[in-house]
Amino acid sequence: MEAGDIVMGTGIAAFSRGPSGRISAWNEAAEAMLGHAAVTVIGKRCHSVIGGRDELGIYCCERCPSWQAAVRGATVQPYNMEIRDAAGRWFKVAVTVLRLSDSSGLSLIHVLERVEDVDVEASPWENFDVEVPEPRPAPRDTDEGPFATG
Repeated sequence: MEAGDIVMGTGIAAFSRGPSGRISAWNEAAEAMLGHAAVTVIGKRCHSVIGGRDELGIYCCERCPSWQAAVRGATVQPYNMEIRDAAGRWFKVAVTVLRLSDSSGLSLIHVLERVEDVDVEASPWENFDVEVPEPRPAPRDTDEGPFATG
């Protein structure tokens, strides 16, 4: 089974990314939760669309800890973080990451569940034994940003 089939077959907000870091599948529940139509995010780098942050202000980035763990064959533990929707509003989600090898190679499926009364935990980076990037400002609306048109 392909990652995209799994993403499209669930009613929970989900997307997949492959080795390039680009979104390869985005379902209707993700569209409803985040306000981005699939056609606008497929092919975009997931960190520039999701822009997630933990309590330390570390955002999703090219050196994704989930990806680093998956490449090493480690289990990716669920975690909580804040993400922003298409209108720029921040909210908390519980993230479950599924690792899958399919015809495109290694893929990660991110399943997102909105949570209201959960603190954004200590940095999820601590669970992955990976290099932690320096905190940085939110991604801006650039060619790789969440509202890019190209």
